[in-house]
Amino acid sequence: SAIGVPNVVVTEPVPGVFELQLRIVDPLSSPLEWSSVPAAHSWSLSLGIDEMGVYQSLPLANVSGVVVGGVPGSGKTAWLTSALGSFGASAAVQFAVIDGKGGQDLECLRARSCRFMNDDLELPEIAAILNDATCLVRDRIRQ
Repeated sequence: SAIGVPNVVVTEPVPGVFELQLRIVDPLSSPLEWSSVPAAHSWSLSLGIDEMGVYQSLPLANVSGVVVGGVPGSGKTAWLTSALGSFGASAAVQFAVIDGKGGQDLECLRARSCRFMNDDLELPEIAAILNDATCLVRDRIRQ
């Protein structure tokens, strides 16, 4: 940029007030590597770092679901296995995995899952897994 910093971001924190953020380093210039799956704490899932270099997490307490989207090869399955793995040590968590893509990508979660399906997906079997999960949730709410 003209002022000698790699990146300048303009924001409008309140109407009519503009803020220049001078980014002198790029925290995303190299990959964030974890040597192990970080354990989830306080029902919050570690996501990584943002463009400001601040670690971000996703609070999941009282959240009924999470949607992960992206183009093929963008790391959705890698993120999912890390995310689920971070909750794997908690006895308060159960996994029911229905892998519509099939294959071995989520096989590492089989031993930790109460239900696991990744091949020959038949609608009645999928419906039964979802029905079982719904009944379990309702039973827990009543208790």
